[in-house]
Amino acid sequence: MTLSEIVGGNPLKNIQRLDISQEEYFAIDAYSSTDLRTLYADRGQPYGMAQKKAGDYVETDAMLLGSAIDCMITEPKEFDNRFVEAPRSAITPNTALQQKVCDEILRGTDPAEAHAMHYKNSGEKAVAQFMESFENYIALNKLVNLGEGTPRRILSADLAERAREAVSAARQHTQFVEIVKGSDKQVAFVAEAFGVQWKGLLDFYRPGYVTDLKTTSDFLGIRSNFNRRAYAIQMRLYSWLAEAHTAEHFYIETDAPYRTKLTDEPTALMNEDFWIEKTLEMMQRIAHHHKSGDWLRSMEYHTNGGYERL
Repeated sequence: MTLSEIVGGNPLKNIQRLDISQEEYFAIDAYSSTDLRTLYADRGQPYGMAQKKAGDYVETDAMLLGSAIDCMITEPKEFDNRFVEAPRSAITPNTALQQKVCDEILRGTDPAEAHAMHYKNSGEKAVAQFMESFENYIALNKLVNLGEGTPRRILSADLAERAREAVSAARQHTQFVEIVKGSDKQVAFVAEAFGVQWKGLLDFYRPGYVTDLKTTSDFLGIRSNFNRRAYAIQMRLYSWLAEAHTAEHFYIETDAPYRTKLTDEPTALMNEDFWIEKTLEMMQRIAHHHKSGDWLRSMEYHTNGGYERL
């Protein structure tokens, strides 16, 4: 399917809005805007997607902070179920033996027994000193795995404070407060295109409008980051899923002075021919890899009979 073939229409079929939790959304076996943007960033080569499918994923502090801010704003009642704040006094094990003892204690082993399993000199005093050093770390990790379901993510005291400051700044923005009050939050959609399933989780949705939260430490570089990270592809997919005509970004700075900005500039950008074509191209590439099962070689390898013919 090409740009001329959809002539301003929507390539998605069987669009459904789902009333599900965030955890249920992530369990859906479908491709997302993150997959499209990953493939675009890798110039159509599937290596990044292969790593993602293999579970090779590292969450940076910036990503963790963004997730915490998003949860505080869109699902505040879920925050304590998903995050736990580390006390500033929590000392992290910095040797393999220290980590092994802590892991044994977290598995339910008595501290004295766990210490004796890994240290030759393991008397009452040594155990007491060990527990004094790492009791906050052990208590924190017990909280992380409290109850059933996905373990909670640990927020350092610094990240937690920055998240609170950022959310406070967002709540001072009059237009944003109106969006929060007038929109459904964390809305999930699924649909089909090119023979595969697609999904999207929208921060804010009201008929005709999609608003996405964006956190940034580079407030002056918003426009360049928008293009570099291909957010137009994300908003194009979201708008197709929600059948929306307007896409907005609400930016929140994650460092002082915690500036905020609401803009509908994504609407014009996602409607540019270039970004529509790139979105369609990445969707078709992912569909090809999904059907062929080959996440190591580009689509051109198959369509041109191998690299020797390129």
